[in-house]
Amino acid sequence: MADPHAGPPEPQIVPIPADFPVSWDNPEDERLPWQFDPMHFPEPMPRLEGELYSGIYETGMSPAFAGYELPVRARGTMFNDYHYMAIFPVIPPEEMEAQGEKAEKAVGAAMARLQELWEGEWLPAIQGHLAFWEGFDLQGASAEDFLAHYDETLERLPQLWDLHFKIVVPAYMAMGLYDDIYKDLFEDEGAFSSYQLLGGLDNKTLETNQALWDLSRKATDPEVRKVLEEGASDEVVAALEGSDAGRAYLAELKAYLAEYGQRGTSWSLAGPSWIEDPTPVIKNLQDYVGQADEADPRLRLAAQAEEREAALATARERLAGYPEQASGQFEFLLQAAAGAIVDADDVFHLGSGEVRDALADGGDQQALVAGRKADLERNSAVRPPML
Repeated sequence: MADPHAGPPEPQIVPIPADFPVSWDNPEDERLPWQFDPMHFPEPMPRLEGELYSGIYETGMSPAFAGYELPVRARGTMFNDYHYMAIFPVIPPEEMEAQGEKAEKAVGAAMARLQELWEGEWLPAIQGHLAFWEGFDLQGASAEDFLAHYDETLERLPQLWDLHFKIVVPAYMAMGLYDDIYKDLFEDEGAFSSYQLLGGLDNKTLETNQALWDLSRKATDPEVRKVLEEGASDEVVAALEGSDAGRAYLAELKAYLAEYGQRGTSWSLAGPSWIEDPTPVIKNLQDYVGQADEADPRLRLAAQAEEREAALATARERLAGYPEQASGQFEFLLQAAAGAIVDADDVFHLGSGEVRDALADGGDQQALVAGRKADLERNSAVRPPML
């Protein structure tokens, strides 16, 4: 039996594989609970991307944790081009319960105002940053203007990450707490039944799909339809440029990409956006073209909304026998849940300071880039440990 008077166990250091050498600038870092995050960052990263992502924890996540009085902080780092993060406590174990109560109140207050905060503070701030980038003439800028733009971009990134985590901490915690209370109240339901009550709610991602569906319905010209039905996804743009009808449809596609194409197929900053490489969008568009009108994503969304309302009515009927406090908490959480380089992409193999130096003096970075590309290729063959 464990000694009830014993303190917390000493942190254990996980052995590091021979093919994944790790060095520590600060020896204390070795005892932090570093974790590899295969969901967000499964592949090795070039230098610039890794540097920018590693900084988000101290400029975004940790300040958000502090603002919501959570008793933990976060750090990020790179090992062999792979991204790792650590979340660790910053108060003694005996103070955790009291601090947890403070955090619960702080996060709960944000949950109660999520819509108000989004519309009144967070979204306007995000739109202001987007307006800054959209208003800059990348093609016509002088080297001096571009350097100043680069510097301000780096200054704005921590502000965006601060916004990101201010938003996701109460939003994600709301989802988790809602799922917890649902399972407590309805123990006989399936593992994912709680999410049926959140189905059929529109969002920007669904809007993106709906707009692409609308674009697929405009492919009525026989030539355009033939290109979309028979052409390879990466050859569609060139094929559409071969006819008047194709060019008119291509203009519609470009308008769609201007509205929705600044995202990509992964979290990678180094990967192309849909505007830069529309192949993934075109593939989905081709799939939509071949489907009947009954496959309209809005119809599926409407059906999910009907299922949500029916399931919600059933849940509320079952809650009628519970104390008012339990049903009130359920409703609250339900609402809350609701240098000169040859290839432009080579810039991602430089650090942010090295990029600035290259912009300022135009120095040749080929040798540095080549070495880091070789490192990245070598590390791509390694399976990163969880540490």
